[in-house]
Amino acid sequence: MTILLRKDAATPAPVAWDYIAQCPPNVHRIPAFNDNYLWMIADPMGAQCWVVDPGDAVPLIEASEALRLRMRGVLLTHHHNDHQGGVDDLIAHASQAGAKLDIYGPVDERIHPGATRVGDADWVDLGFAACQVIAVPGHTRSHIAYHFPAHALLFCGDTLFAAGCGRLFEGSPQQMLGSLARLARLPQCTRIFCAHEYTLANLRFAAAAYPGHTAIADRLAEAETARAGEHPTVPSTLAAELQTNPFLIGLVEQSVGLPMIEDSALRVARFAELRAWKNTFRA
Repeated sequence: MTILLRKDAATPAPVAWDYIAQCPPNVHRIPAFNDNYLWMIADPMGAQCWVVDPGDAVPLIEASEALRLRMRGVLLTHHHNDHQGGVDDLIAHASQAGAKLDIYGPVDERIHPGATRVGDADWVDLGFAACQVIAVPGHTRSHIAYHFPAHALLFCGDTLFAAGCGRLFEGSPQQMLGSLARLARLPQCTRIFCAHEYTLANLRFAAAAYPGHTAIADRLAEAETARAGEHPTVPSTLAAELQTNPFLIGLVEQSVGLPMIEDSALRVARFAELRAWKNTFRA
């Protein structure tokens, strides 16, 4: 089980959850700020790693040194500072060791100038694995996600959260709904690596939006237990999201809960209503 790296922290014993997925052994979850997760993907056969959305360089540098990993590259999903604010410090840290980072990010003038721009359907080769870029506008106009199909992993930034989705800062409800629909059609075994620990608040909203929904109630109880024990609630699986995420329920045929809404205009209106409600919801 991947640990939350903290000074003097012991490795916690693995816990079997119904809705919280285990990280693969080479994916490390690094807490930052108040509720961010920074992700580190290590070469299973070597000593290199890539990082996803490094909003803060310090915990990543500390983690890489603790794990004896050398940073090889950076994957950026969007331009917000809590997702790319640590890039310059990581570049400087790598330079001190005589290395140069490969950096990838979306086509956007606000993305770090050292990043190679990538777009929908492009592939990024990490050396030990490859991921495909999926355009997921909505939270920002240029947001992208990184899908590792051979490993069933998705790093989705602030588009899809455990039991929620990102705010629409730049995109339209139609854009965000289309982005979520694309992600919802990935294999249900896909593990979802989002960037924030928002699950409890998201599930409390889901319970209000779908009162009496058994799976949502069960997942909320599990998340409350996890957080009380200082366990993270991410990653999740796409199967869990299709069952309990209020923004995915009824969106695609595979979802469980309510029937799929066939009318596209009605789907967009329903999504816009839910997202607007979530913006003001207080549990």
